[in-house]
Amino acid sequence: MRNLTLKILNRILWTWKEHYSCFLQCLAYIFCFWRGKKLSIAKNKNRFFILCFITYATAYLCRLNLSVALEKMGSGLGLGSSESLTLLGTSFFIVYALSQLICGFVGDKVNAVKFVTISVCGLTASNFLISQMTSFIPVLLLWCCNAVFQAMLWGPMMRMLSMVFPPEAKTKLTLGMTISQICGYILTWGGLGQLLLDSAWKNYFLIPSLIAVISAAAW
Repeated sequence: MRNLTLKILNRILWTWKEHYSCFLQCLAYIFCFWRGKKLSIAKNKNRFFILCFITYATAYLCRLNLSVALEKMGSGLGLGSSESLTLLGTSFFIVYALSQLICGFVGDKVNAVKFVTISVCGLTASNFLISQMTSFIPVLLLWCCNAVFQAMLWGPMMRMLSMVFPPEAKTKLTLGMTISQICGYILTWGGLGQLLLDSAWKNYFLIPSLIAVISAAAW
């Protein structure tokens, strides 16, 4: 069944034009991660970039979802005022800034792939657990954990990309990863915000965590 699935996907991929093929092959790789074959970074530079692109856009989805869910969280968590909710955003950026200082140093010393894997798995778990909470303090603590895992992502990912691509591609790489942030904004406000307009606040964390599972599995 697995071999048949891969054959069908490969046949579909090769019928598309070359500039679409790279993107679709990356999606096929993520979809079929359970086959047990890991992506060879050195031999698949473009697909690796797209994997990083998708991963970072997904991470932004698991970061900006709070802004979309904030209005509904007050009543859902039984809070009388919005002051406690603003603490979520404030705490996130304080923890994120401090964690970047530490993670930037540690990320240069350890295996970058494992570091990114821990980051993506961590932010996935944080968002999923938040969707299961019913009180404010656990949500606050988990959101701070999410900030730490988010801070682990950028440095090692850019280090891997700079090692795979030649120095003259640095500007394009930075621009491409910046565009992934914009895609994260679009996914959050244009996608998540509209699709879950009449939904409970917990789904704003549950759905991104389920999407992030795919990126986590690919690493």
